[in-house]
Amino acid sequence: MKKKYILCLVLLAVVVLVSYLLLRKREVVLNVSQRQDGSIDFLFDYKNVNGLLEMRVWKKGSRELLWDIKLGYYVGDRLKYGEVPSGFLTFNGVRNYARQEYPLNNKPPEAIPVDEEIYVIINYQYDEYLVPCTSSVNYMFKIKPELSVEKIDYFTRDQLYHGPEKEMQKETN
Repeated sequence: MKKKYILCLVLLAVVVLVSYLLLRKREVVLNVSQRQDGSIDFLFDYKNVNGLLEMRVWKKGSRELLWDIKLGYYVGDRLKYGEVPSGFLTFNGVRNYARQEYPLNNKPPEAIPVDEEIYVIINYQYDEYLVPCTSSVNYMFKIKPELSVEKIDYFTRDQLYHGPEKEMQKETN
């Protein structure tokens, strides 16, 4: 009888652990703010994420890439547009450095234009059942002339790759 009781407790513990791992919400929430000097800050809030791997920023209309940065498990809560973080600690205590992929030769990126929709894709890493996994989130924002940021919205991969013409075509079908 005692063995059955212990076996039931072990099975219950396994079910609870598996349920917890399955139902954990992983997310990266982005907020964008503009300082008085006009510089842009990306503010991050994480849940069950080991770190950011990459962030790409570009203009929605022209699809012109503004900034592409490999973040190497960055877990900071703030990233200034155009600044490449260095010497930061990752989720497991390793000192790491980000690197800019675009613009080339570590040139500063073009300023984010006012009143133009901007896409941001953030790739991040998390663990599921002790297996490393990756995912991404897609955001859109607009800098307003009065030094404010229009509410961030999500965008779909379809909007990214096919543009507004494809979206309008879907709506008319």
